[in-house]
Amino acid sequence: KLLSNTLKLESAIPNPSNQFTTIQFISGQQKNIEFKLTNLLGEVISNHTISSKRGVNDIPLNTSLYKNGIYIYSISDGMSIQSKRLIINH
Repeated sequence: KLLSNTLKLESAIPNPSNQFTTIQFISGQQKNIEFKLTNLLGEVISNHTISSKRGVNDIPLNTSLYKNGIYIYSISDGMSIQSKRLIINH
């Protein structure tokens, strides 16, 4: 059973990423979700708004555009923020 206030960030697959990764999140309702990718210095590398659907949502990410390193990806619905680590290694 999926509650309307559900927002759950899943792990990126694959992680570490070489060229491309997919990040999944689960949303209890259709709403705008802010996605951010930051480096370990806190600098925002990528930031965009996603119109989510109820259920599982995919965020495709072309990691070949970024330097090798450790990044933090996060989603926010305005009420809560969830973050996880992404390693990029070409």
